[in-house]
Amino acid sequence: MYAVVGAGALGYLTAHSIREQFIIIDRDVVEDGNQWYRKEDASKPKVDIISRKLKNAQGIFMDINPASISVLDRADVVIDCTDNMYTRYILNDYCNKTRKRFIFSGIDNTGYSVMHFFRSPCLRCIMPKSSDSFFCTGNIPESILKRAVKAQFSCPESYMIQGNRKFKINKNPECKCCAKHNYEYLKSCSLMVSRSCDSTYIIPRSSAHLAFKNKKTLMHNGISIIIFSNKAAIIKTADAEKSLKIYRKIVA
Repeated sequence: MYAVVGAGALGYLTAHSIREQFIIIDRDVVEDGNQWYRKEDASKPKVDIISRKLKNAQGIFMDINPASISVLDRADVVIDCTDNMYTRYILNDYCNKTRKRFIFSGIDNTGYSVMHFFRSPCLRCIMPKSSDSFFCTGNIPESILKRAVKAQFSCPESYMIQGNRKFKINKNPECKCCAKHNYEYLKSCSLMVSRSCDSTYIIPRSSAHLAFKNKKTLMHNGISIIIFSNKAAIIKTADAEKSLKIYRKIVA
């Protein structure tokens, strides 16, 4: 079974390319201007829109983090369609530990990179350390998106495809993940914080394995906050320090 992580422009097209049953996980709601989504979809979970259109899709509205990663246990292949490196390193460590295939997909307005990992080498062989980086790409040209999706399903194991070029990925014998089995990105903390282009996501470890439900929206000093029943929150600023202060004041 496939698991697609991320339901933005790339995840939307990836989902439409899968014919068998699959799961798609994403933590975002639709906003005006989101590529492929309609204006009347605004404020609805992206995975709900996709699972209503595709009968073979099961949408799961939640954050992927060390406490929730077991949602991927039934998958054989995990396709990354996210926009931040931290989540990708969680997926890499998880797939390496559980011996699942991991398809990395990076994309912007000028091109794409797709990599196929299984056991060894892994993402950390070529990029040993993650960062809290994320990608604010805006609307991606449809031609680039379609080529990236094609590469997701055609990239050979242990290779990278960038446009018309294909590169072999070599194992790093000192890799902390696939060589030494140090899965540091699967360790959780009391509050898990990650960012996207314009939002900060804060999830308590105690309830991080739960899907997002029963959301309510409020404003605090001009910043929109979405709060869920498991005390997870989406705070519409990429300033993590400010978001934590708001979270502790309003939610915690």
